[in-house]
Amino acid sequence: MATRSGKSKLSTRKKAAAKKPPREPGARSQTRRIDSQPDLVPADLRDREIYELHRLFLQIMEGDRLLTISNETKGHYLTVMRSLTAKLSVPGKPLSEIISEMMAETAPLIFRLMQS
Repeated sequence: MATRSGKSKLSTRKKAAAKKPPREPGARSQTRRIDSQPDLVPADLRDREIYELHRLFLQIMEGDRLLTISNETKGHYLTVMRSLTAKLSVPGKPLSEIISEMMAETAPLIFRLMQS
């Protein structure tokens, strides 16, 4: 999708991301930058760290990282993320159960990829 200047949003986003120094995973920014819905930012410190780490993960994946992943790997990634998302969406399902199921589902894939 192109902006009025004719540049794509992706290239504009890349330039904006390139100007920012990278943060360590889990590091909190000195300023609280919340784009659209400040009421969704958790008040609890640990919850806020998780929230910010998820935002950083999305920023990294939607930036240059996604462009470097092969189509085959993207297929594996989508399979794993769809399964994880479906499991996380079940209300009250314990994380320990989700982790056990994900380990059982992904172990064969991980071993196969390690051997290739």
